[in-house]
Amino acid sequence: MSNQNRNNLGDQFKYAVQDAINKGDFKRLNYLVTDTVTDAIAEASVQLKKAGDEVQKEFQSNSRTNTSKNTQQQHIVKSKKNMPISKTKNVGRVSSVLYTVFGAIGTGINSIIVLVALLGILLTSEWSLIPGFVFFSIILSVFGFMLRTGIVQRQRLTRMKRYISLCDDNMYINIDDLAHHTHKSINYVLKDVKKMLQLGFFPEGHLDQKETCLMLDDATYREYLRVEQERKALAQEEALKQTAPLTEEEKQTQELEAMIQEGQDYIQKLHHLNDLIEDEVVSEKLYRMEDLLKEIFQRLKEAPEQMPKMRKLMNYYLPTTIKLLQAYSEFDDVSAPNHDIASAKAEIEKTIDIINEAFTELLNKLFQTYAFDAATDAQVLQTMLAKEGLTKNKVGEEI
Repeated sequence: MSNQNRNNLGDQFKYAVQDAINKGDFKRLNYLVTDTVTDAIAEASVQLKKAGDEVQKEFQSNSRTNTSKNTQQQHIVKSKKNMPISKTKNVGRVSSVLYTVFGAIGTGINSIIVLVALLGILLTSEWSLIPGFVFFSIILSVFGFMLRTGIVQRQRLTRMKRYISLCDDNMYINIDDLAHHTHKSINYVLKDVKKMLQLGFFPEGHLDQKETCLMLDDATYREYLRVEQERKALAQEEALKQTAPLTEEEKQTQELEAMIQEGQDYIQKLHHLNDLIEDEVVSEKLYRMEDLLKEIFQRLKEAPEQMPKMRKLMNYYLPTTIKLLQAYSEFDDVSAPNHDIASAKAEIEKTIDIINEAFTELLNKLFQTYAFDAATDAQVLQTMLAKEGLTKNKVGEEI
């Protein structure tokens, strides 16, 4: 259909419809619709032939390009052979061109035909045009679907190239990074990547188990699986350790650590209460108590076998001592203490002295076994030296 005919098409329909109304003769309108459809079909054939020629040219151009690329690849350094672009496939590149070209041509031509038929039906009430209108409407929907498919494929190709460019030289990229740089939601990009994997855009592509990372080659995916397997093995090992029964040594170690930590907490509370008490004499006694406790727990750390001797200290003596000192601190806050408060404070001060004596005795007991063992070792060493004739003392003499 020529441009002049397209420009005059509206006038021709106007005169044909007017003539049909005035004379009651619809032959001219029918002929006009038939001629219009015939011309549209003929033009479609011409356009389709042109589209075929263009596709053929593109195939030839791609062939020359691929040949040139093959030649150039012989001169590419080895480090560039694993570039991400080599791990992709332009799925639908040719079909998208075909769908777009044929879909656009078919949609344009059939839109004109359908519009002409619709105008004929509306203006002339010529119901014989209805079958043609329905038929070409169906054809129009088919070509419209082709056009949409071509556009979707070309857009997907464009996004794939964008994803690859964001990978840079890496063979993997996080989904959230793709979403950030493409200004899309993570769900959209993840769905898009899954579709590309399904269609074969990434022949060696894989997603990790959590679907947070896209890997472009099998080597990277195998490394991921290896690391993931090691991680799971370590997690299982840790889980077994947690569920496995503790040995006596492990139980003793845990108990010792808990006891020492609890002792440190009591020492901190004692130090805090000492800061609140203003009486210098009492404060000095509490400093002495704090030093004794530090020595006791230091000795306990060096000799865990002494833990049984610490049970009553941890379960009764220390909690009661802290309770008494808290009461003493509260009594200090009373601006006008009566006889009962003064008497209670005096009793607590006396108890502090007793507690310090008890802690001193406990510390000596903790060192008692150590001192006995040290003395025994010294005697054994002296005996061995004398037996070897390395000292003036003889075996059997008192050393």
